[in-house]
Amino acid sequence: MIRRPFSVHPRQQILNAAPRHRHLGRFGLKTKTNNKTTAKKKKNHPSSPQDRIILASFRATTSGCNGRASVPERAGLPVQTSGVFQRLQGLKALYSSTDVANLYLAKGSGKSLHDMIIYQSQTIYPLWNNMVDAVREGKNQNEKTFGLPPEDIFQAIYRSEEEKLKFMGLMNSSWVLDGHDIVTAFNLSCFQEIVDLGGCTGALAREMAKAYPSSSITVFDLPQIVETAQKHFSQESNTVVFQSGDFFSGEIPPADLYVLARIIHDWPDEKCLTLLRKIYDTCKPGGGVLLVEALLFENRRGPVMAQIFSLNMLVQTEGRERPPSEYTRILNKSGFHNVQVCRTGKSYDAILAVR
Repeated sequence: MIRRPFSVHPRQQILNAAPRHRHLGRFGLKTKTNNKTTAKKKKNHPSSPQDRIILASFRATTSGCNGRASVPERAGLPVQTSGVFQRLQGLKALYSSTDVANLYLAKGSGKSLHDMIIYQSQTIYPLWNNMVDAVREGKNQNEKTFGLPPEDIFQAIYRSEEEKLKFMGLMNSSWVLDGHDIVTAFNLSCFQEIVDLGGCTGALAREMAKAYPSSSITVFDLPQIVETAQKHFSQESNTVVFQSGDFFSGEIPPADLYVLARIIHDWPDEKCLTLLRKIYDTCKPGGGVLLVEALLFENRRGPVMAQIFSLNMLVQTEGRERPPSEYTRILNKSGFHNVQVCRTGKSYDAILAVR
């Protein structure tokens, strides 16, 4: 009796043809294969390398990564991409996203970085194409990249409703990762009224409310940002209050503690001093200010992430990242004292000063 070799199911052939990453598996996904062995494997690759890339990114960037695949439109990709999505439906029982991909890349995850990745690729990356000119000229590249005046940096950031949502998604993602470490870097329980100036979606403020439930937390931002935040980023159990205004041109509400998270790095020293002096004048006696920034070493030779952020400030804003001594100097010059610095070990650090 002649034994014939097992035939390989076409769905398995696609998996076998895909490159394997030693940590993430094929396509960056964990595979579920049976224990059958084959005497001969036919080569039946997806029709192009693009198919494999789309197959991986499709699963990584859409909600509902486990089990049955979502429709291509939810990934923002064309339905007729070389028939890959038809094959994707047939693979549903053989593979799924890794736990890490589900946690940080799936849009439906509470810790999703999807919006951050989209903003970096569609806004930051085009700006970095003009990095050489930014270094030569010493100014941002909004005009060359987007055709917008370099003086109004937020006109470029908020150049459309879609771009505004991307930026707000970026800010929201940042505090999903680092928010808890920031708000617990110091014991802030003594501050009863806390105002997050430029608090955007309220993600950091919500972390503050969780850590200090007896304190009242207010997000203060531009009217269009407050409106969008309440429409797209609100939560049912939200204890955070939103208030509209402009902290440069208008008045700011009185508080015991003001939070400036990723605000000071946008501007040159003169404009930072103007804002900090306004905060000092409005701050209640015994109150303070909490700055949240990526701190450079004093010799400016690291950390690498802070150096990259500083380059990004060059191509996009009027500011830069600074070492602790520069923040201390600016805070003291605006009237604050007893400056404390905490390096969190994450992307952003905390600086607390009191009046």
